[in-house]
Amino acid sequence: MTAEFRVMFLREICEMVGYSQGNNGHADLQKSRVKKDEKDVQEMTDLLLSSRLNPFSHKPQPLASILTSAVFSPDIALDLANAYLSGEAAYQGFKKNRLEPDKPLVKFHDTLKKQKLETFTGMSKAKTIKKNKGEETVIRADRNLFGVMIIIAESRQLHMQEVLQHSLDPLPSSLATSNGS
Repeated sequence: MTAEFRVMFLREICEMVGYSQGNNGHADLQKSRVKKDEKDVQEMTDLLLSSRLNPFSHKPQPLASILTSAVFSPDIALDLANAYLSGEAAYQGFKKNRLEPDKPLVKFHDTLKKQKLETFTGMSKAKTIKKNKGEETVIRADRNLFGVMIIIAESRQLHMQEVLQHSLDPLPSSLATSNGS
């Protein structure tokens, strides 16, 4: 409860003895940070202007990725638009069957039915490529790959510089995008 007073007294004592800690402003107000933020905003503006899709346009547009301009299927767009309503309906069913009745129709801790909604991950389904002698390799980017590599490198006492010389993607980024196309 006295933290603000202690900080005020400490600041006054530092001023009395001539001790200065430099600029006491917030880190986000430093000139270098403001310059970096302005550069980031400019890059985003350039990306939006160079893209075929303008998310701020008043014209109706299909749901698409700003970064890749990939247009999503109507099923994905519909499921994303109705995700809240679908969740609300599932909650109402949970409440009606498990919470409200004196003798619940379903036990409280029984498993819940999964909502099978299409999302952006549906765009990057695993693809297979044929190799020699009928072998197939599944091509799919794994977001946990980097963590697994670190754990293996530490357990085998490998140098991270050597480990990171290998690609983190199933295919080189010069040949394929992150969604496998």
